[in-house]
Amino acid sequence: MQLVHGVGKAELLIFLNIKMVAPQAACNLIFAERDANLVKIPVMTKPTHATPDAPALATQPRNPLHGMTLQAILTALVDYYGWPGLGERIAVRCFTQDPSIASSLKFLRKTPWARDKVEGLYLFMLREQKRQH
Repeated sequence: MQLVHGVGKAELLIFLNIKMVAPQAACNLIFAERDANLVKIPVMTKPTHATPDAPALATQPRNPLHGMTLQAILTALVDYYGWPGLGERIAVRCFTQDPSIASSLKFLRKTPWARDKVEGLYLFMLREQKRQH
């Protein structure tokens, strides 16, 4: 388990409802007590996000979704399939009835299963484009 960079140990422990027993900075662990059990929680010491020296794409070079916004993914799908084609492939009302980028983004941000389907279709589209060229 890694902590989110910028969130302090104390804030995380309060969020998890854990009482800290003894921080061990040398081994990057927090020894904490939760429900009368002693647990060890690993603590991230370095940020995992991109720095100016190491661009974001270098952290996940084989992930085509890395760095892509949902809006960019949706726009690429609409350009490739069109709204009718997108509605046929993913049966969601926001693609079939009065579709727009704004309403679709609003729905997809609130609905994880639909977002997963859109991301999967985007990956399929990329593979399809690669085969055609």
